[in-house]
Amino acid sequence: MLYSRKDDKTMIKIVIDPTGGGTQLGHQSFDKYAHIVEKDYVLSLSMLQQDLLKRHHYDAVLTRYSDVDVSYFERLAQTKGVDLLISNHLNAGRKRGIEIRYAKHHDKVFANNLKHAFEDFGYMVRSCCKLEKPAENVQAYEPLIENSLAKSNVLVYYGYVDGPDYKTLIVGEREYADALLHAIEKTFKTA
Repeated sequence: MLYSRKDDKTMIKIVIDPTGGGTQLGHQSFDKYAHIVEKDYVLSLSMLQQDLLKRHHYDAVLTRYSDVDVSYFERLAQTKGVDLLISNHLNAGRKRGIEIRYAKHHDKVFANNLKHAFEDFGYMVRSCCKLEKPAENVQAYEPLIENSLAKSNVLVYYGYVDGPDYKTLIVGEREYADALLHAIEKTFKTA
């Protein structure tokens, strides 16, 4: 998919999906120095990303703005007519690194630009690949990426809450938002 230059950034529609919410806690860190709950972390990060994108004149909305349950169908409906969907997650499994997934029917241009932006900020990107056949214990949000009506989409795991990444998660939110902005500007040629 080729992205044409859009002189008016507000024409680019972006939906940011903070996973979880309400009764859906997601992954958690129980380190004695930092307790991270996925649903809270990704909401805070998503709000920071939205604020930064709006300050740079992008049309960015969230699928949720508070700690509430939002159904898969409500999230999916918000992707209609959207240029880009970013679904924010954390991971668990005592590993390290950011992981980026995109749907097999979408191109990898934005995903690769995001990977390079994270690496430019000094973050380890463990993988950047197509979302393949779901594993047995897949979370409920991967179908959102597969079935999204957005022109391009990514699912981003910012790190592993039960491994050494929790330290980076605590201080990295601002740079994660900056990396997202850089990838969007490179992809949509708006810089």
